[in-house]
Amino acid sequence: PCDDAAMTDLKPFRYGASRQLVRTAIFTVREDQAEHPRTGSVRPYVALETPDCVNIVAETPTGELVLVRQWRHGTRRFELELPAGVIEPDETPEQAAARELREETGYTAERITRLGEVAPNAAFQANRCYTVLAEGCRRTADTEFDEGEDIEVVLCSPAELRAQLGVSVLNAMVFCALYWWFDRQGRFSWP
Repeated sequence: PCDDAAMTDLKPFRYGASRQLVRTAIFTVREDQAEHPRTGSVRPYVALETPDCVNIVAETPTGELVLVRQWRHGTRRFELELPAGVIEPDETPEQAAARELREETGYTAERITRLGEVAPNAAFQANRCYTVLAEGCRRTADTEFDEGEDIEVVLCSPAELRAQLGVSVLNAMVFCALYWWFDRQGRFSWP
């Protein structure tokens, strides 16, 4: 069986000393000394401390999706993505979604519902990325970009978005968010 209750032989690593290697405006790199539970060997493991974030699947009353196109320094290209952002310490994912949607696109939603969450890269990150569905989105305000943002708001149908997957849409967290959205609609048929 694949549930956690079936784990019988695995044991967690034991952690010792920890030190900060790098601190930037958006993440911290931490090195932890950890003991392997089976072999007893101790070695350093690196972890990236980043805040939790939220992706927003934003639907207009006419069924279009509100997307954003912006330059991404990691890929050094323009990426077509869902509106998204960091969850502030005093916010729920739903509150952060409403704020980020308004700031990045000028849209507000009639209803906001959490669809799911994933660990973006559990190998070395501890954060979570939440997916939120924003329904009944209408443009109600001007955008309020962060200092480093320059965003183009793009409306498209789900069919138009499908044609861009793997072309203009490469962000793995966008694919995860679309999974949660399609799963909620019953568009996946699990055996």
